[in-house]
Amino acid sequence: MRQADLSRAQMTSAQFGELPFLTLERPVRSCAYAPDGKSFVACLQGGNEIYATSNWKRIRTLSDLGSNQHIIYSPNGNQIAVFHHWDSTVRLLVPDTGSLQHTLTGHTGAICWAAYSSQGNQIATASSDTTLRLWDVSTGDCLRTLHGHNNSVSCVAYSPKGQQIASCGEDSTIRLWDVETGECSRIIIHDSW
Repeated sequence: MRQADLSRAQMTSAQFGELPFLTLERPVRSCAYAPDGKSFVACLQGGNEIYATSNWKRIRTLSDLGSNQHIIYSPNGNQIAVFHHWDSTVRLLVPDTGSLQHTLTGHTGAICWAAYSSQGNQIATASSDTTLRLWDVSTGDCLRTLHGHNNSVSCVAYSPKGQQIASCGEDSTIRLWDVETGECSRIIIHDSW
Protein backbone atom coordinates (compact mmCIF):
# COMPACT_ATOMS: atom_id res chain seq x y z
CA MET A 1 0.00 0.00 0.00
CA ARG A 2 1.19 3.45 -0.73
CA GLN A 3 0.39 6.56 1.26
CA ALA A 4 -2.26 4.91 3.41
CA ASP A 5 -3.10 6.87 6.55
CA LEU A 6 -3.96 4.28 9.20
CA SER A 7 -3.60 6.62 12.18
CA ARG A 8 -7.36 6.65 12.87
CA ALA A 9 -8.09 3.04 11.90
CA GLN A 10 -9.91 1.01 14.50
CA MET A 11 -10.12 -2.75 14.54
CA THR A 12 -12.34 -4.63 16.95
CA SER A 13 -12.32 -8.40 17.31
CA ALA A 14 -9.39 -8.68 14.93
CA GLN A 15 -7.08 -11.65 15.26
CA PHE A 16 -3.61 -11.57 13.86
CA GLY A 17 -1.48 -14.50 12.90
CA GLU A 18 -1.20 -17.14 10.27
CA LEU A 19 -4.23 -18.87 8.88
CA PRO A 20 -4.10 -22.66 9.09
CA PHE A 21 -2.65 -24.44 6.10
CA LEU A 22 -1.79 -27.94 5.01
CA THR A 23 1.68 -29.08 4.07
CA LEU A 24 1.41 -32.17 1.94
CA GLU A 25 4.16 -34.41 0.62
CA ARG A 26 2.58 -34.87 -2.82
CA PRO A 27 1.42 -32.40 -5.47
CA VAL A 28 -2.23 -31.30 -5.17
CA ARG A 29 -4.17 -31.45 -8.46
CA SER A 30 -7.44 -29.92 -7.24
CA CYS A 31 -9.48 -29.43 -4.10
CA ALA A 32 -13.03 -28.73 -2.96
CA TYR A 33 -14.92 -27.79 0.19
CA ALA A 34 -17.93 -29.83 1.23
CA PRO A 35 -21.14 -27.77 0.91
CA ASP A 36 -21.44 -27.49 4.71
CA GLY A 37 -17.82 -26.31 4.98
CA LYS A 38 -16.95 -28.93 7.60
CA SER A 39 -14.64 -30.93 5.38
CA PHE A 40 -12.26 -30.40 2.53
CA VAL A 41 -11.07 -32.90 -0.08
CA ALA A 42 -7.67 -32.74 -1.75
CA CYS A 43 -7.01 -34.50 -5.02
CA LEU A 44 -3.37 -35.52 -4.66
CA GLN A 45 -0.96 -37.18 -7.00
CA GLY A 46 -1.50 -40.83 -6.11
CA GLY A 47 -4.66 -40.50 -4.02
CA ASN A 48 -7.42 -38.37 -2.49
CA GLU A 49 -7.80 -37.31 1.13
CA ILE A 50 -10.53 -35.64 3.20
CA TYR A 51 -9.65 -33.22 5.99
CA ALA A 52 -11.76 -31.73 8.80
CA THR A 53 -11.73 -27.94 8.44
CA SER A 54 -12.01 -27.46 12.22
CA ASN A 55 -8.44 -28.65 12.80
CA TRP A 56 -7.16 -29.63 9.30
CA LYS A 57 -6.54 -33.22 10.38
CA ARG A 58 -6.96 -35.95 7.78
CA ILE A 59 -10.15 -37.89 8.47
CA ARG A 60 -10.15 -40.28 5.55
CA THR A 61 -8.31 -41.52 2.52
CA LEU A 62 -10.61 -42.24 -0.39
CA SER A 63 -10.52 -45.41 -2.47
CA ASP A 64 -7.26 -45.87 -4.34
CA LEU A 65 -8.18 -44.47 -7.74
CA GLY A 66 -4.79 -43.41 -8.99
CA SER A 67 -3.96 -39.83 -9.83
CA ASN A 68 -7.07 -37.76 -10.43
CA GLN A 69 -7.06 -34.24 -11.70
CA HIS A 70 -10.50 -32.90 -10.74
CA ILE A 71 -12.76 -33.45 -7.78
CA ILE A 72 -16.21 -32.01 -6.99
CA TYR A 73 -18.73 -32.44 -4.19
CA SER A 74 -22.42 -33.01 -4.87
CA PRO A 75 -24.65 -30.14 -3.65
CA ASN A 76 -25.81 -32.15 -0.62
CA GLY A 77 -22.28 -33.34 0.20
CA ASN A 78 -23.22 -37.04 0.05
CA GLN A 79 -21.09 -37.80 -2.97
CA ILE A 80 -17.79 -36.81 -4.56
CA ALA A 81 -17.03 -37.10 -8.28
CA VAL A 82 -13.42 -37.58 -9.39
CA PHE A 83 -12.08 -37.56 -12.94
CA HIS A 84 -9.07 -36.63 -15.03
CA HIS A 85 -8.38 -35.61 -18.60
CA TRP A 86 -6.69 -38.83 -19.68
CA ASP A 87 -9.50 -41.19 -18.70
CA SER A 88 -13.01 -41.73 -20.06
CA THR A 89 -14.63 -42.48 -16.68
CA VAL A 90 -15.96 -40.59 -13.67
CA ARG A 91 -15.88 -42.23 -10.27
CA LEU A 92 -18.52 -41.42 -7.66
CA LEU A 93 -17.39 -41.85 -4.06
CA VAL A 94 -19.13 -41.79 -0.68
CA PRO A 95 -17.30 -39.23 1.49
CA ASP A 96 -18.40 -40.77 4.81
CA THR A 97 -16.77 -44.12 4.03
CA GLY A 98 -14.36 -43.27 1.22
CA SER A 99 -15.76 -46.14 -0.82
CA LEU A 100 -16.44 -46.26 -4.54
CA GLN A 101 -20.19 -46.04 -5.25
CA HIS A 102 -20.26 -46.04 -9.07
CA THR A 103 -17.96 -45.80 -12.05
CA LEU A 104 -19.58 -43.94 -14.92
CA THR A 105 -18.46 -45.50 -18.20
CA GLY A 106 -19.60 -44.86 -21.75
CA HIS A 107 -17.55 -42.00 -23.14
CA THR A 108 -14.97 -42.98 -25.74
CA GLY A 109 -12.78 -39.93 -25.13
CA ALA A 110 -11.32 -38.17 -22.12
CA ILE A 111 -13.59 -36.47 -19.58
CA CYS A 112 -13.00 -32.72 -19.84
CA TRP A 113 -15.47 -31.57 -17.19
CA ALA A 114 -18.34 -32.70 -14.98
CA ALA A 115 -21.06 -30.85 -13.06
CA TYR A 116 -23.78 -31.85 -10.61
CA SER A 117 -27.34 -30.59 -11.01
CA SER A 118 -28.46 -28.21 -8.25
CA GLN A 119 -30.73 -30.95 -6.88
CA GLY A 120 -27.76 -33.36 -6.81
CA ASN A 121 -29.66 -36.18 -8.52
CA GLN A 122 -27.76 -35.93 -11.82
CA ILE A 123 -24.27 -35.30 -13.05
CA ALA A 124 -23.41 -34.16 -16.56
CA THR A 125 -20.10 -35.02 -18.21
CA ALA A 126 -18.36 -33.29 -21.12
CA SER A 127 -15.92 -35.30 -23.22
CA SER A 128 -13.37 -35.06 -25.99
CA ASP A 129 -15.55 -37.61 -27.85
CA THR A 130 -17.79 -34.59 -28.77
CA THR A 131 -20.69 -35.70 -26.54
CA LEU A 132 -22.27 -34.87 -23.22
CA ARG A 133 -23.84 -37.49 -21.00
CA LEU A 134 -26.39 -37.11 -18.23
CA TRP A 135 -26.18 -39.66 -15.41
CA ASP A 136 -28.36 -40.73 -12.51
CA VAL A 137 -26.04 -40.48 -9.49
CA SER A 138 -27.98 -42.99 -7.36
CA THR A 139 -27.74 -45.81 -9.94
CA GLY A 140 -24.80 -44.77 -12.11
CA ASP A 141 -26.97 -45.22 -15.22
CA CYS A 142 -26.56 -43.02 -18.28
CA LEU A 143 -29.90 -41.24 -18.79
CA ARG A 144 -29.07 -39.72 -22.16
CA THR A 145 -26.25 -38.84 -24.52
CA LEU A 146 -26.31 -35.40 -26.13
CA HIS A 147 -24.89 -35.02 -29.64
CA GLY A 148 -24.30 -31.75 -31.46
CA HIS A 149 -20.76 -30.51 -30.93
CA ASN A 150 -18.34 -31.38 -33.72
CA ASN A 151 -15.20 -31.13 -31.58
CA SER A 152 -14.20 -31.73 -27.98
CA VAL A 153 -16.70 -30.52 -25.35
CA SER A 154 -14.65 -28.65 -22.78
CA CYS A 155 -17.19 -27.60 -20.15
CA VAL A 156 -20.73 -28.19 -18.92
CA ALA A 157 -22.91 -26.39 -16.36
CA TYR A 158 -26.47 -26.83 -15.08
CA SER A 159 -28.83 -23.86 -14.80
CA PRO A 160 -29.78 -22.99 -11.18
CA LYS A 161 -33.13 -24.82 -11.44
CA GLY A 162 -31.56 -27.78 -13.24
CA GLN A 163 -33.87 -27.64 -16.28
CA GLN A 164 -31.18 -26.64 -18.75
CA ILE A 165 -27.51 -27.27 -19.25
CA ALA A 166 -24.98 -25.21 -21.14
CA SER A 167 -21.99 -26.72 -22.89
CA CYS A 168 -19.08 -25.18 -24.72
CA GLY A 169 -16.55 -26.76 -26.94
CA GLU A 170 -13.58 -26.52 -29.22
CA ASP A 171 -16.03 -26.03 -32.10
CA SER A 172 -16.47 -22.37 -30.99
CA THR A 173 -20.06 -22.88 -29.84
CA ILE A 174 -22.05 -22.67 -26.66
CA ARG A 175 -25.07 -24.95 -26.72
CA LEU A 176 -28.10 -24.82 -24.45
CA TRP A 177 -29.86 -28.14 -23.83
CA ASP A 178 -33.20 -29.13 -22.33
CA VAL A 179 -32.44 -31.69 -19.59
CA GLU A 180 -35.78 -33.54 -19.93
CA THR A 181 -35.77 -33.98 -23.70
CA GLY A 182 -32.06 -33.77 -24.51
CA GLU A 183 -32.86 -31.32 -27.32
CA CYS A 184 -30.50 -28.46 -28.12
CA SER A 185 -32.59 -25.30 -27.79
CA ARG A 186 -29.99 -22.73 -28.79
CA ILE A 187 -26.55 -22.51 -30.36
CA ILE A 188 -24.35 -19.50 -29.82
CA ILE A 189 -21.50 -19.31 -32.35
CA HIS A 190 -18.43 -17.20 -31.76
CA ASP A 191 -16.41 -16.73 -34.94
CA SER A 192 -13.28 -15.31 -33.33
CA TRP A 193 -12.59 -18.20 -30.94
